[in-house]
Amino acid sequence: MSINDIWSEHFSDGYISFFDVGTTKVCTHCHFLIHKCNEFESLGAVENQYDNFNSVVEHPRLAWPKLQDWMIAYRAESSDMQFKSFYGEQAMWMYNQLKYKANQLTDSELVELDFYSVEFNSIENYFTEKANYVKSGDDYQILQKQIHGVEKKQLPHLLCTTNMMLHGIEVPVQVKHGNTLNKPLSSWDDQVDVIITNPPFGGTEEDGIEKNFPSDMQTRETADLFLQLIIEVLNTKGRAAVVLPDGTLFGEGVKTKIKKLLVEECNLHTIVRLPNGVFNPYTGIKTNILFFTKGTPTKDVWFYEHPYPAGVKNYNKTKPMKFEEFKTELEWWGNEADGFASRTETEQAWKVSIDDIIARNYNLDIKNPHVGEVISHDPQELLADYTKQQADIQALRDQLKGILSEALSKATEGK
Repeated sequence: MSINDIWSEHFSDGYISFFDVGTTKVCTHCHFLIHKCNEFESLGAVENQYDNFNSVVEHPRLAWPKLQDWMIAYRAESSDMQFKSFYGEQAMWMYNQLKYKANQLTDSELVELDFYSVEFNSIENYFTEKANYVKSGDDYQILQKQIHGVEKKQLPHLLCTTNMMLHGIEVPVQVKHGNTLNKPLSSWDDQVDVIITNPPFGGTEEDGIEKNFPSDMQTRETADLFLQLIIEVLNTKGRAAVVLPDGTLFGEGVKTKIKKLLVEECNLHTIVRLPNGVFNPYTGIKTNILFFTKGTPTKDVWFYEHPYPAGVKNYNKTKPMKFEEFKTELEWWGNEADGFASRTETEQAWKVSIDDIIARNYNLDIKNPHVGEVISHDPQELLADYTKQQADIQALRDQLKGILSEALSKATEGK
């Protein structure tokens, strides 16, 4: 077998190329060829070419086209995971070398290199995840017992268990048909370290479910009950990221009590305010991500208003929100261990003290102070405002009734 035979067999897609380093021809696929040429008599010549490959470090301008080629190959290769891994490994190696030689690149190349950083994070995660793949019979048996869940509705439960059986979970008995909330809050013994959840919001539970919660915290709204449950089952120093609607932020009554419990038992350090349409077409309700750690009370809450990307006015099913949009938040985020000391206020980020929040009666619907008031004509927002106004009016009516009843009682006693 010759090198040409191997090229013809494995690199017929056109991604075979050489580039000059001085007077040496360097093969971009030498590393792969070393592993494919166990029977090739001239293996030493291939290894020598691979050794010369390291000299690319001294010639970043020559290496730049190779990084672009490998990224194209990595994105294009979807069927053969061996090739995909190879292209990804080579691209990551070249990317890291170019970062050390950034002072020799043009401004446009630096911008493109920075753009690649998000994609290289996903490539690195891909290789990290591969280490956790099922590789043996023992791994397979462990996998059978690792996935647990509860689904209340019958049809989604059936779809879930069927899907698991089609993906190798032979008897998915750990996914039960029931209601997570149908258990007294005080009887939850399980404690967890991390919770990431998007609990159902906008719905209500059937009669009797609220009796599983403390008398002063009882409500039939699903999201409110789940928030109480999350606080209960978190370990000390346990962390949570929870998606909740705007109604939870400005709601009063039981919602106020739940938010008071949240900031007293947990450090609600960050609220990311998401734009409209994140969950389109299923709901247009405006949502937020609440990040908190249990064990210490809240002192300050950072708010971050996530903007639409340039040229985007709304999300939909074919153009959903992308993870890459959170790059700015990730760079701003900082470290919880030092109290997020590196965070600074920007046009999207601002900080509110717990004293201000208490003065607002735990209303967390705090607008961005760096942006002028924007009048919204979104039907969902208008409906939410109308609901809040009606609730305020009803509260005033109840208060007035109480005052009048008390006055009439005193008048009757006086006679």
